[in-house]
Amino acid sequence: MVGGLFVTEFTGKNIEEAIDKGLMAMEIPREKALITVKRSASNGFLGIGRQMALVDITLVEDKKKTETVVHSYRPPMRKNKVRAVEPESEVKKYPVKPKTQRLIADQVVDSLTNYLTDVIKAMGFELKITADVKNRHLINYDLKTDNENRLIGRHGRTLNALQQLGQIYINREGANDVTVMLDVADYRKRRQVILTKVAHKSAMEVIANGRPVHLNPMPPFERKIIHKALATNEHVDTYSSGKGNHRSVVIIPR
Repeated sequence: MVGGLFVTEFTGKNIEEAIDKGLMAMEIPREKALITVKRSASNGFLGIGRQMALVDITLVEDKKKTETVVHSYRPPMRKNKVRAVEPESEVKKYPVKPKTQRLIADQVVDSLTNYLTDVIKAMGFELKITADVKNRHLINYDLKTDNENRLIGRHGRTLNALQQLGQIYINREGANDVTVMLDVADYRKRRQVILTKVAHKSAMEVIANGRPVHLNPMPPFERKIIHKALATNEHVDTYSSGKGNHRSVVIIPR
């Protein structure tokens, strides 16, 4: 008990379940509880990183203290319902913590580095990982290992999956405007050269045949390379089609 406040954390499959568990365990009505949602539930990625919803429930015994705490800490809520809103972007966004609003805090980078190291070592790799914070919006990771091809995977799929895990992790740390990039043996540069060639070759095919060309599904940062490569081409247009991991670039004649 601190200053008349009792604080307890509860988890559940979703936010409502976590709140219900907390209220039942503390034996208090909802109107007497200050509820703070600390984390939404997540299924993780590739079975890794699954997390339960987490809430703080505080019983405030004094009315004056209740008013102070509510005005300072209670997030906006609609009566008795807590509604989790998911944006339409491919990577979910989470509330920004103050310490990561202005710059990438050292502890966030260290935490992400340790997380990636643990995940990759659990896959059976020995590696050296180096973080390079380019600016407030970008962290580049260079991964060195004796088994580069296996860590990269076919068409970079393993490396891309690990990169998405890193992106999800740092978003949960509150750094929503930070991009995480993973690289092994300059694979990203080599891949950019290949994709640029694919873009121009496909554009020539579209111009010659007058029919659209659908490229293979790619992650967002690779589709961006295709769009950029053909942005100045006066004979074709590009757009992305599909959903999630099946989203791809379509090149069409003008």
